[in-house]
Amino acid sequence: MTEPLRFALDASPGSWASAQRRGGREAARRAVDRTIDLARIADLAGVESIWLLEDPDGWDAFAV
Repeated sequence: MTEPLRFALDASPGSWASAQRRGGREAARRAVDRTIDLARIADLAGVESIWLLEDPDGWDAFAV
């Protein structure tokens, strides 16, 4: 039997979309890089799962 998930981090695409609207491609790249940095920090802190939405409407998601 596996243990239940105790903690998860949600990373919505909102920061990516707003960065792209404000600053174009480079701003969007920085927003994506920041999300990856947060995932690495979360991993080091023992966070068990990070959920990334695939689309801005939130219908699809995948766990990393």
